[in-house]
Amino acid sequence: MDPLILTFVVCLMHAPTSCETRSLDAPFSTPVACLMAGQTEAARWIHDHPAYRLDSWRCGREEKTL
Repeated sequence: MDPLILTFVVCLMHAPTSCETRSLDAPFSTPVACLMAGQTEAARWIHDHPAYRLDSWRCGREEKTL
């Protein structure tokens, strides 16, 4: 089974329609682990990047590209 990753959407504070999708490098083994750590990890990222605001976040499988 593929590990879960935290994916979140962040938008620039000075340009609210300019948004990007980011993923956390560390994989999570269970949905509960991802959900418990997800909010904290997203908040940490926002703290380290004050020009952005958090729009949304989710836990899920990594999307594979062909």
